Amino acid sequence: MFNQALLQPIMSFFLVMLLGMTITPGLYITAPTTGEVVEGIVEIRGSVPEEGFLSAEVLYAYAQTGKETWFLIKRLDKVVQDDVLAAWDTTTITDGVYHIKLVVTKVGDRRNEVVVENIQVSNYSRAPGQNEMGVNTQTEKRSAAVEIRAPVSTVIEKKVNPASIQRQEIQRTIIIAILAVCVALSSIAIYSAIQSRRRR
Repeated sequence: MFNQALLQPIMSFFLVMLLGMTITPGLYITAPTTGEVVEGIVEIRGSVPEEGFLSAEVLYAYAQTGKETWFLIKRLDKVVQDDVLAAWDTTTITDGVYHIKLVVTKVGDRRNEVVVENIQVSNYSRAPGQNEMGVNTQTEKRSAAVEIRAPVSTVIEKKVNPASIQRQEIQRTIIIAILAVCVALSSIAIYSAIQSRRRR
């Protein structure tokens, strides 16, 4: 007969393994995103993994040159998880397209990095397709053309850093896995009960 007392430790084991594999923080930048238009003081948000961490750096480079030269925004001496990595003062640089990079140095002189490309800094000039009020005229023209043809609603998809892990995805994965474990354990318990009755 299946020992019912084993259910709790088995479930606890699977949950610990599941949570350990799913929500272990990685190396990623969540904001700003590729193609985003920014100005002023920009919060660079993301995560730096804890495993083997020694230090990390947040840097930026001007994209419209043949050779990328990276400049330090901030050096990190502690792990950050889904929070502000650095405050980037874009008023001290010229308007244009930039890349930002997060580099982490680990034990053994191992280095990992993630880059977000084509960030448009627009403090003193308008980004392409914007008028004096900062409204995207290209989007307005496309919307007007759609309204003439048919009443179709448009949805602007927000670009997401492919290296990032969304909270909703983590929660959905955890819930699905927990349900799967519970169903499997319940099936084992039911099967054991049926076998026990047959033996009687």
